[in-house]
Formats: sequence, C-alpha cells, structure tokens
Amino acid sequence: MKEKSCNTCALAQWDKAANGRRHPSGRGSCGWTVSRPTLCSSAYLAFSLKLMCGGIDRKRPFVDCPTWTDGHTEKITLEVVRYRDKDGKPTCARDFKAGEVCEYYRVHTWGTIETCLFSPACRGLGEALERRGDDRLGTLIPMDGCPLWRDEKK
Repeated sequence: MKEKSCNTCALAQWDKAANGRRHPSGRGSCGWTVSRPTLCSSAYLAFSLKLMCGGIDRKRPFVDCPTWTDGHTEKITLEVVRYRDKDGKPTCARDFKAGEVCEYYRVHTWGTIETCLFSPACRGLGEALERRGDDRLGTLIPMDGCPLWRDEKK
C-alpha cells in the first residue's frame, strides 16, 4: 500500500521560500477547516467552534488522517427503489410485511414517529411523515425534501 504523506494532500499549505518554492525545512500547515453545522431555528451552539490544526512535515509520513485527500473526487450513481401506492401516488412504503419500504425510511421515539433520512433534523430527530386518508392511516406521503420524488406531485 502506498504510504500516505501530507506531501500529496490537497489541503496542505506549505511554507514558501523567498523564491516562492516550497521551503527546504518541509514545514507547513493543514488547510482543513470546520464549517459551522446547520441548526434548526430552536437550537444554538453554547460554545465557540474554533479548531486549531497542527503543523505538518512533508519529510515525515503519517499513520492516519481523517481529512487526507488527494484532490480527486468520483461521482457515482446509486440505485434506489421508490414505491407507489395502489392508486399510483408516491409513497415511502408499499408493503411493510413484504419489505417494500424505502431504504431512507426511519422511525424514532420508540417507533411512534415515522420519518425520512432526508428530513430536516432538529435535536437529531427528523420531522414526522404524514399519512393519506381522513383517519391518517393511509399510505405515507413523501416529505417535500425527498430527492426520490423531487419532481413529482405527491
């Protein structure tokens, strides 16, 4: 396996010599930054979010770095099954007993609240999905932010 080093990391910011090239000392700093997480309107951060990265050295390899990147990205396509109810309307699950349920379907609060992985989270819990029917016992209605049904009326 190829040895990882900060030398090839896209986030490395190397000290420069007077001529603009990398300084012979091999020293630099990590350019990784932490962005403030998106919070719901009722939440706030009780502390300052400031992260200090240590110095790096292109002459020494490292064992592990969770932020290491070689600057390359790949775009992939995932196949996900989406379901329609018996009336042809979009739904998150066609048949729970048969396992015909969207892989992004979730429950919380001991299984009493149905939600979606893509639901805007507040305190770590997603907002509840609605159900069709006057008694609200019909099929699940995908939430507005559902990427599987983005372009279709629910």
